Amino acid sequence: VGLVGYISISSMRDEMEKQIEESQMLLAETASEQVQQFFKNAMGVIKLTAQLSAVKDVSSIPFISEEFKGIPREMDAEKRSIMNDVIVRYGDFRYMEQVTPDVGKNIVIEPWAFQLDLKEMDFGHRDWFTGAIDTLDAYLSEVYISSSLGQPVVAISHPVLDDRANLVAVWMGALTLDRLNKLCEQLTFGETGRVYLVDDKGTLAAHQNQELTREVIKVLDVPMVQEAMGG
Repeated sequence: VGLVGYISISSMRDEMEKQIEESQMLLAETASEQVQQFFKNAMGVIKLTAQLSAVKDVSSIPFISEEFKGIPREMDAEKRSIMNDVIVRYGDFRYMEQVTPDVGKNIVIEPWAFQLDLKEMDFGHRDWFTGAIDTLDAYLSEVYISSSLGQPVVAISHPVLDDRANLVAVWMGALTLDRLNKLCEQLTFGETGRVYLVDDKGTLAAHQNQELTREVIKVLDVPMVQEAMGG
C-alpha cells in the first residue's frame, strides 16, 4: 500500500509539474506573440506611409537651414499632416522624421517643437538610418535613448523611393516602449517570476521597473538571455 501510494503521489506530482510548465510556456509564447504583433503593426504603419506621394516629394531639401534645424514650418504641410496623423492615431509613436539619403540630414520632424530642439542635424550614424538603406525595407532599430525625449525608444525606418526606384530619403517613426513596460507589469510567472524584454544587442528594452530602462543597460551576462539569444 505504501509503495502504491508513493508511486501515485510521485506520478501526480510529476503530472502537475508538467502541466504547470506547459501553462507557463504557453504564457511566455503568448507574451512573445503580443510583442511581435506590436512591432509588426508599427512597421506596417511606417511601410505604408513611406509610399505616399507627399512623403516621396522631397523638393523641400534645398530649403534645409540651420535656423530651423530642417525646413521651415510652413513647408511640406501635407507631409507634416501625415506625420501628426500617425502620432495621434497610432498612439505609440512620439515623433516622426524624414532625413536625406546621403548623410541623414534632417528634413522635417513633427511635432514641430522637436525639430527646433534638435541637438544635431545629421543622423547618418544611427542604425535606423543605415539599416533602412542597407535592407531597402522596413527596419527595426536597436534600443537607444532619444535625445528629443530623454527616454528609450526604438526607431522604425523605411527607405523612400521615387517613381524610378531611386532612394530619395529615409522615413522614420520613434516608438516608445511604454506599452511593453505595461505588459511586463501585468505578466507574472509563478509567485515571483517576472518578464523583461531585451533587444538583439542585449540591451534592456522593457521592464516592470521603468527606472531600469531610463538608460542603456546591457544584460548579456544573464545566462537566460544568453540562451535566448543563442536560439
